[in-house]
Amino acid sequence: MKKRRWLSAVLLIAGLTLAILAALWFLMLESPRTVYVVEAETKDFSREVVGFGQVGPRRVVLAFGRQGSVAEVLVQPGDRVSEGQLLARLDDTNLRKRLEVAESRLELARLDARQSAERLRNQLAALESDLERARAELEVQRKLLAAGAASAAQVERARRRVALLEERLAATRKSLEADQQTRRARIEALEADVAAAKEALAESRLVAPEAGVVEVVTLVPGRGANGSIVLRLPGSPVLEARFSVADGSELRPGQPARLVFETWPPVELDTAVATVLPPEPGADWTTAQFEDVAGVPEVNTQFTARVTVEVLPRAVVVPRLALVEEEGETFVWVVHLRHARRVPVRVIARNPDEVAVTGLKAGTTVLSRPPSDLKEGERLRLIEDPGD
Repeated sequence: MKKRRWLSAVLLIAGLTLAILAALWFLMLESPRTVYVVEAETKDFSREVVGFGQVGPRRVVLAFGRQGSVAEVLVQPGDRVSEGQLLARLDDTNLRKRLEVAESRLELARLDARQSAERLRNQLAALESDLERARAELEVQRKLLAAGAASAAQVERARRRVALLEERLAATRKSLEADQQTRRARIEALEADVAAAKEALAESRLVAPEAGVVEVVTLVPGRGANGSIVLRLPGSPVLEARFSVADGSELRPGQPARLVFETWPPVELDTAVATVLPPEPGADWTTAQFEDVAGVPEVNTQFTARVTVEVLPRAVVVPRLALVEEEGETFVWVVHLRHARRVPVRVIARNPDEVAVTGLKAGTTVLSRPPSDLKEGERLRLIEDPGD
């Protein structure tokens, strides 16, 4: 009897435990999961790269304007240089010969032009003198004819002499003008050759535009001219940030940028990329400088730079936190009839806060911060994401 009561109690307790577990399981199945949601939207997506920097000194990048072999590098990092100082040069042997030949041809052409002009002017002077005497002779013959002391044939010969000299004079003037035009064009062409030779020679030399300090030298004597010299210059501070090499390869002067300075309250300024500096040897970053803008904090203030490198028109955009990437799959969780549903997507562009995707329709309700243990088909309780 006692054993039977004990068995009944055990069965009762076991039954109650199973009932409680079943009720809890039912509640878990039926209770919705509370999640934050947003709507996927269509908009022009500005793909950005992010760098970090601080307000620092001005810098200038000096590079050769032509290809060639570096003959010598006259400075090294840390050197102070003055305005106009020669920093490096290419092998300019052929360029100097080219300039010498061009200048010699120009000087010879100018000499020929002066001699030709002088010769033609002498011819003109002689013809003008002959014409003046012929006209005087014609007047004399006409007067003699009127007095009966000369014949009509003598007057006619004098007249023809004047006409012939007038024709020769006009032809000589045209020849002089044509010769001067031809020689002037020749001289202008040769002057252009000299100017081009001088420009090429100047492009084979790097000269300091201002006094400053050498920071980076990537030119090596005996190698090609693809390196540069970076000078730090005195004066107003500049905005400079470092980017990864991959992101830096997408930077171009003129790209819009937003700088967020680490001040209190935070300062945000819109500007644009001014210069992309060459990577330093062995460095794993690329440095960019930004255009001057009003309101920049004091030197050494740090900032985050967000540069727009591409704009995708009418892209479908979701928060970056909505994106799930695991086991080689990329997807987002969406709401379908108040239940969780996984939708594969392809990312076409990323930003620190958002991603542009394909495979998803605009207006779809997306879980902005999906729980890591969310299951397909799980019931959901939706709360609009308030953002950060």
